[in-house]
Amino acid sequence: MDGAAAVLGPESLDAAARGLPAPRSGEDPLPMGSRLPRVTTVEREAFLVEAARGRRVTHVGFGETGSRAGSQREGHWIHGRLRLVASHLVGVDIDAESVAQAEAQGYEVYLADCRDPADIARQAIPAAEVVVVGEVIEHIDNVGPFLDGLHGLISPTGSMIMTTPNAFRLTNFAAGLRGIEFVHPDHVAWYSWSTLKNVLERHGWRVERFHTYVPPRRGLLAPIRGTTRNRVTVGAGRLVLGLERVLANSVAPFLGEGLIAVCHPAARPPAPPAAAPPPAAADH
Repeated sequence: MDGAAAVLGPESLDAAARGLPAPRSGEDPLPMGSRLPRVTTVEREAFLVEAARGRRVTHVGFGETGSRAGSQREGHWIHGRLRLVASHLVGVDIDAESVAQAEAQGYEVYLADCRDPADIARQAIPAAEVVVVGEVIEHIDNVGPFLDGLHGLISPTGSMIMTTPNAFRLTNFAAGLRGIEFVHPDHVAWYSWSTLKNVLERHGWRVERFHTYVPPRRGLLAPIRGTTRNRVTVGAGRLVLGLERVLANSVAPFLGEGLIAVCHPAARPPAPPAAAPPPAAADH
């Protein structure tokens, strides 16, 4: 795309505000404004638990590497909560330690790389009614093969629930005003409504609906410990999170903490062509 086409001009802004396509003639700028959909704002954990209730569920990235122990102590490990409500629960993760520990606790888990459909096929993981992919996509650099591989986990009539932090959450702007980028050190991408929808659709997923999610209330009410400086910093952060909750629940849902996409398989990605057999050696 050349420089002129990449500029969002006033005509495009005006058209986007009215929900209309921008006028196009000659080298006019491309319309890049999109009307955000109407969505409901939820708390992520409660939403996932209700979606899993009574269903066959596969949870991708169940291990929560680096934070699972704390989540288990506090009773907020998502995989443990899903086990209480799902009719059948399977976990899939790429981290061998997480898989071994969960297996020792009696969970049905598989060590598999969803970016490799052949690896998924070798595991013979039963097809799920609901595939939960929570807070995973932002860790993955080659996201296309990952989204393709997820098709191997779901029944034809099943649904996939993808959650990820929101690129435009209010806390990002607040941190930016202080010269900080507030991000997990293992993340390689931020997603917005438009970019997440686009990448899902490009890899055979039909997005049925979106939600946004807000930080859980318990995190805003827990006691603050540590030095005075730490208490002031954490307190200021909680004020921003509280404002984010209020705005997301009332007038601006896409300032919320994260995004939830509920999808169905639209079409399986085509299998790679089989390698041609070598030519037969000529008889002499």
